[in-house]
Amino acid sequence: EVSKRAIQELEAQQKDNEEELEKRQALIDEEKAKLVETETRLKEEISTMKQTFSELESSMESKINDLREQVDSREKDLDDLRGFLKEKEAVEQHLQEIQDAHEKTRK
Repeated sequence: EVSKRAIQELEAQQKDNEEELEKRQALIDEEKAKLVETETRLKEEISTMKQTFSELESSMESKINDLREQVDSREKDLDDLRGFLKEKEAVEQHLQEIQDAHEKTRK
């Protein structure tokens, strides 16, 4: 009788232990699923951030190149204006020389 009772108590204890292990395993599985979900979400966010960064970097490079082209164009325009100004000054000087020569011939 004692050994039969002891065996029943041990079986009941083993059953309780198995149920507790199953509960803990279920909690572990639930936490693992949450972690996998979180990891997936974070990887997606990182991927989106990398793509956004790449797009911003590309956009900035494009804008910088546009600005460089504008600066180059403005510098060319300035060089052209300087050339025209020199031509104008040369023409004005030539006209002045003609006027001076004309004045001398009138005297």
